[in-house]
Amino acid sequence: MPLWQKLGDLQEGINRISILVYGCVFALFALAGTIEGLLQWKNTYFVSAFYAVCALSVLITFLYHYLKCIEAIRVVSYLKHEWSDAFLLVLMALALWLKTEIFAIFAILRHSVLGVRIFLRSTRGQRVIESLVQNPAKVVVFSFLLLIALGTIFLMFPRATVDMKGLRFMDALFTSTSATCVTGLTVIVTSKDALAPHGVPALSFFGQIVLLLLIQAGGLGIMTLSTSAALLLGGRLSARGARVMQDVLDEETPVGVQTLVRQTVLMTFAIESAGALALSLRFLEEFSDEPAQAVFYGIFHAISAFCNAGFSLYSQNLTSFMDDKAMVLIVSSLIILGGLGFLVNAAILSPSRYKKGFRAFVRGLPLHAKLVLVTTAILIFSGTILLLLLDRNGAQQGLSFEDRLWASFFQSVSARTCGFNTVDLSKTSRSAVFVYLALMFIGASPGGTGGGIKTTTAALLILNIRAILLGREQVEVFGRTVPGKTVRKAIAISTVSFVACFLVALLLLATQKGISMESLLFETVSAFGTVGLSMGATMKLDTFGRLCIIFLMFVGRVGPLTLTLALGQRPVQSGIRFPQERVTVG
Repeated sequence: MPLWQKLGDLQEGINRISILVYGCVFALFALAGTIEGLLQWKNTYFVSAFYAVCALSVLITFLYHYLKCIEAIRVVSYLKHEWSDAFLLVLMALALWLKTEIFAIFAILRHSVLGVRIFLRSTRGQRVIESLVQNPAKVVVFSFLLLIALGTIFLMFPRATVDMKGLRFMDALFTSTSATCVTGLTVIVTSKDALAPHGVPALSFFGQIVLLLLIQAGGLGIMTLSTSAALLLGGRLSARGARVMQDVLDEETPVGVQTLVRQTVLMTFAIESAGALALSLRFLEEFSDEPAQAVFYGIFHAISAFCNAGFSLYSQNLTSFMDDKAMVLIVSSLIILGGLGFLVNAAILSPSRYKKGFRAFVRGLPLHAKLVLVTTAILIFSGTILLLLLDRNGAQQGLSFEDRLWASFFQSVSARTCGFNTVDLSKTSRSAVFVYLALMFIGASPGGTGGGIKTTTAALLILNIRAILLGREQVEVFGRTVPGKTVRKAIAISTVSFVACFLVALLLLATQKGISMESLLFETVSAFGTVGLSMGATMKLDTFGRLCIIFLMFVGRVGPLTLTLALGQRPVQSGIRFPQERVTVG
């Protein structure tokens, strides 16, 4: 009697084996987590148990594939479709000759990927997908929550810190949220150096790698990463997947979505690679005897800058590079490109657009790109001038005019979304604080790696006021009319954002004693804008205060409107139209 008949009906047998696969994945995670948590990778009993579970898992997955081949109409087609599992299995086998920890990574990766694929093929998995597709905002929210949870677990591992104790849960949760939401606020030290404060946990190389992966995944967006992986490997988006990505990326057509995802990933890694190369050459001057460290510092700061995260491997951030013009220009360029958004980058970096001259290039830009570029330029210029004038007796006191100009420019660029700083923000003048608050609240541009209400939202608010003052019914800019729905969305985003900041600031002011109002307001808006600048309040917050900041960082990254939609029901179009009646305002 064939093996599958002993398991009963073929489909029933596949279902039973699938449950065993889930169990193996759980067992591998639990066992690896226990060994890592207790640092027992050299313990013969623990390691033998892990290898035994791996061997059993491989046998069970082979049985699953055997039953699926019997079920498949075309066996060869099924096997071709499973090439990725075979590839991961080969990597897992090759890792047997490496350290046990490395083998464990490949083993868990292979079985996790297979487990997820099996679940998505199941009836229950299809129901979950259908439920998420009904509200694409949920996909974004839950994806970020999952990444934050995984990051928290990894940062709690002993090897994540220099002292081999791992981060405490609250510190790990705060750091994981800050990295995933590309904020940069931190209650730990990312790298131990001579200027690092004593008694504060410091990340090890492993912890820094975890932090870097969280920044990259959070900055690029989990949805974009997962979709692009399928596309770059020759796959195609399903109708459901295209529909989700249309809503997430605000694209008109499924074809546009696929093209945009490819361009997004390729452009991201191209810009980050160029930035990493430039920064590595700069860091070679500092680490001439350690080129590998210079390269790692270059890669880390390039990704952190482009993703607008603001995490630095220097305990004092970039204050030591205040007068380093090359460093300021490279980092500023990465911040600006990351904050512009992928649609705008695709428009301005396309060589074909420049063939007919600069004027034709400008005329050919989409309205969105024009609005983003003009608003960004105005914010950078006005921010530079205001900080130059208002902070001369604050953080810039004692600097030459040239150094003040460079510091003002860099802070104007960084304040809107990134969080790197070349001056001591704890000394910022009170008037300059309000400049920072405005820049941080506005944030980056749609489709970019930063937070805030976005540059286009702020621009539409100003243009709407202009239209009202001129007595116009519609908002017009650059010879185009902006749809009323878009203007209403901008107003809704701004209102929800302001309310969120107001409520969190109120809670912090009521509960956090011994911290100045300016520092708490600064911290609140910095968290919402996923900026990461701080006047020193982060380390002083108690558990409740940190939870408030964690919530605001998440809201600022995911987006107030997206979060609202994810928690609500699908909008229902009503056929009822009530009579209009005027309401007095103002």
